[in-house]
Amino acid sequence: MSLNYKTLMTINEAAEYLHLQVSRLRYEVFIKRIPHIKIGRSIRFSQTQLDSWIEANSKNGENK
Repeated sequence: MSLNYKTLMTINEAAEYLHLQVSRLRYEVFIKRIPHIKIGRSIRFSQTQLDSWIEANSKNGENK
């Protein structure tokens, strides 16, 4: 999968997109439960990867 680095979200943007508190999103990153990209000390998120993660982890999805 090719990432468009111009559209990567910061942790604040991703938390808003996912309707999570930033601290909760940081915890999910820490335990490696949510897809993210580390660039140096910065954490970035791809909207495409987040959408796929949501779909794969949906209780209504066929994958579960």
